[in-house]
Amino acid sequence: MSNYICPECGSTNIVIDRSVGEHICSRCGYVIGDKLLDRTPEWRAFNVREKAKRSRVGLPTSLAVSDKGLHTTIGNIYKDTKGTVSKERKWQLLRLSKWQRRVSGSTHQRNLNKAMSILARLVSQLKIRRNVQEQAALFYRKALRKELIKGRSIENVMSACLYAACRMTNTQRTLKEISKHISGDNLELARTYRLLYKELEFNIPRPNARNRVPKIASKVNIPQSIQQRAVDLLKTAEEEKITAGKDPNGLAAAALYIACIQEDQKFTQKDIAYAAGVTEVTIRNRYKGIVKELDISL
Repeated sequence: MSNYICPECGSTNIVIDRSVGEHICSRCGYVIGDKLLDRTPEWRAFNVREKAKRSRVGLPTSLAVSDKGLHTTIGNIYKDTKGTVSKERKWQLLRLSKWQRRVSGSTHQRNLNKAMSILARLVSQLKIRRNVQEQAALFYRKALRKELIKGRSIENVMSACLYAACRMTNTQRTLKEISKHISGDNLELARTYRLLYKELEFNIPRPNARNRVPKIASKVNIPQSIQQRAVDLLKTAEEEKITAGKDPNGLAAAALYIACIQEDQKFTQKDIAYAAGVTEVTIRNRYKGIVKELDISL
């Protein structure tokens, strides 16, 4: 390598030993440097797909992080890799550090820090997927941009955004389930959700009782064959237009109860009602309505 000259013999024949990270003169053996960075990967790849899979890049940006994962911290401004900093460079770094502290300490940033920590806690407690978390963070940022947070609890607004994201992605989480993990009550959370629905113009599909069947059935260990019968029953009920205006959880629970009777399985109304989060009276009322309208013989 012609860029290196041996200070002992003046030779330009320098050998790089990457196993130990040294520059060595091939003529006299003098070690010129011993801090060579090894930029090669420590893994092996045998095709293009494996190479792309193992490539190391930075973390992707995320809306669920207050700074989107692009955080910058300016550390010691009086030293660099060489140990000294010029006077002009020191003043430049001092100004950058000051503005970095001002930006990170703004009201907007503090609000996002608190909101995203609440979102991370709710997602962990409710076992919600990453894509739903990103959608909820996007909704909250829109609400913050429209100044809908003023005068309202950050926890309530973030919980309402999370519920909207669950509805958008067909993730079966109810307002009641989310409200169990926050300090506010269910009514206030519902009021906040209606406000966001109106102001942010959510395009959210209507809740479908058929999507609630697997969740309820898994809590009571109801077999798959009964679940499928309940789904078919609800599909017929939707075609006959007898499900409009009724709670999806109550309809799903009643359909499961009817399917259990048809399959001669002994699952009580109490067990199914507890799993669905409704009362036994609700199940009986929906049960009677479905049996009567569809003319089911039990």
